[in-house]
Amino acid sequence: MPYRFLLPLSGGYNRSVLSYYSGQERGLRPCCVFAPTRSSEVARFVREVTKNGSSRSPKFAIHSGGHTIWGGAANIAGGITVDMRAMNEVELSLDRKPAKIGTGGIWSDIYTVLVPHNLTVMGGRVAGIGVGGLFTGGGINYLSRRYGWVCDNIYAYEIVLGNGDVVVATADLYADLWLALKGGSNNFGIVLSLHVPTWLMKLMWRGSLTVPYITEVLLGSAKAFAEFMALTNFDNSADMGLAFVFEADNPPVYLSFLSIIGRISSNTGLQNVANITKETNGSLPEGSLRAIDLVYSFRNADVAGLQLVYLLQPHPVTNGTNSLGLEPGGCEFVMAVLTAAYSDREDDGMVQKTVQAIMNNHIHVLQEKGLYISYKYLNYADKSQDPIASYGKTKRRLQSVSRKYDHQGVFQKRVPGGFKLF
Repeated sequence: MPYRFLLPLSGGYNRSVLSYYSGQERGLRPCCVFAPTRSSEVARFVREVTKNGSSRSPKFAIHSGGHTIWGGAANIAGGITVDMRAMNEVELSLDRKPAKIGTGGIWSDIYTVLVPHNLTVMGGRVAGIGVGGLFTGGGINYLSRRYGWVCDNIYAYEIVLGNGDVVVATADLYADLWLALKGGSNNFGIVLSLHVPTWLMKLMWRGSLTVPYITEVLLGSAKAFAEFMALTNFDNSADMGLAFVFEADNPPVYLSFLSIIGRISSNTGLQNVANITKETNGSLPEGSLRAIDLVYSFRNADVAGLQLVYLLQPHPVTNGTNSLGLEPGGCEFVMAVLTAAYSDREDDGMVQKTVQAIMNNHIHVLQEKGLYISYKYLNYADKSQDPIASYGKTKRRLQSVSRKYDHQGVFQKRVPGGFKLF
């Protein structure tokens, strides 16, 4: 298996390092990259690196799409990065209902396979997002107001455990592990592939509106968002500003947004999910070397005079089959994300302090109004946050599952990236 290891200065090594979304991740240099192509190679790797005990084995990182911004989430300096991108198969069953998806795939490629069959799955909304992190961190999809988090819709996880065993976790077999993986991130093993349901889908209505930053438009946007989030206007086929699931042109649920005066541009219309995902490349301006994401959630309400200059989006409406600790059926929750993109490492401290202060000020207002909820979406969270702690009592269950299936603590001690349980 030595030929699967890529050394510094080689083309494969450089392509792996440069494939990350953020400059913080691209700036880390592992001692080598392990690039498996099949499950048996991943299992052998885990057995080999842990054979002398978890305390003496080399540290490693797990790289699927590499879309998390902060450095060290899916890459490692001086250790081994396991680059899963070659394990990117998309296989449809004979009846085309379930699909098997490799953890190294990215969603622009996956949807391209499914669109000719008029099918979709609960996957990512941005072209370069990987499968592994999305499915274990929660995941938000165009259909999430109807079907919940991406992780609510997984039949099976194929995973390599800390002892090198390969198991398939379902609602019937390894059920506690199956549930823990739905939000538990990389704390239990290396996910190899997933079995997920498919849905019929041809086109959906989507687009983006560009408006000037003036008071009149800000007030109109706030009013439109409040109307969209009103329980009396709830539409489980609509995701604010991103997609409408039915093949209907100019859906009425978006009328408030389409009526905002001062609009500079609009590209709304019917498209297929593959093209939509390819157009949505993420929130970082091209050429940005560094960035910070902070995420928090709250209950939607009419707050007089509130103006927001960051991303707001409705929460998925979960069915509760996950480890996120959220209330099933809740459709009034809002997710807010602060994203600051910049170029120089020297500005890290100042930018972090500034966006933290903005977030804290807003949280204080929400707490005073009784609207703040502690949940933090793991896939958007910064390293300074603790999303797993925000799951509440679910965290103790995740810790118990970790002790059961990874009693040596391989994925707590030897995989420092991500958010840990202990």
